[in-house]
Amino acid sequence: MPTIKVRELEEYETDLALRKAEQKYRNYCTIRRNLRDAYFFVNSAIAMHEEIKADPTQLSGYNSMLKFYSAAVMHAVVLYCRWFGATNGKPTLDVSNYFRSSKHMIGFHERLMEIRHKYVVHHEDDILGGGNDKMGGDIVSALFDENGLFLRSESTFKEQLWLTLDEMKAFRECICIVHNELDARIIPREQRKLDRALTRIFGRSGAFGPDHNVQAGGEQQPE
Repeated sequence: MPTIKVRELEEYETDLALRKAEQKYRNYCTIRRNLRDAYFFVNSAIAMHEEIKADPTQLSGYNSMLKFYSAAVMHAVVLYCRWFGATNGKPTLDVSNYFRSSKHMIGFHERLMEIRHKYVVHHEDDILGGGNDKMGGDIVSALFDENGLFLRSESTFKEQLWLTLDEMKAFRECICIVHNELDARIIPREQRKLDRALTRIFGRSGAFGPDHNVQAGGEQQPE
């Protein structure tokens, strides 16, 4: 059975409905893949948090990895939040369509968007870092002698993950909410639209039956 990329079909350039259907289906599949990657990164950081919480002596063993876990979580924030902002020619997710049954999570979703806009992208110190002991970052101190006279200033750095374990779990829940809505309802709907456009042009084989949804396996999926 030949497999041909839809974008390589001759009809792709001439049939607007086919082109739009393929683009929407492909874009939503990209969003789902981004969410699965974000889930993997956050889940890995949660596992590290829980191991250290269960046995604090393991912290020293993770010290060299904290930068990598922090980078992974920062990337997860980008992967999750990017689709809720303005995108050029791509779908923009409306938060109200995904948190209808989980309104208690909207506040944390907004917190993630704030982190994305004010720390990850623009690095405004009032959100994270900047000497915030909870989040880590650069800390500027003034040193005084025993008489209260100024000696010098200095800068130190505290390296740690900038989301707590509870915040990580809330982040994971947000990812799952959005992913599961896409996976269960939106992507199958867009695939049916694409299938109808292809059937209109090429006819339909009965090999797969009236409804099918072939997906790539091997990914760690949100539960």
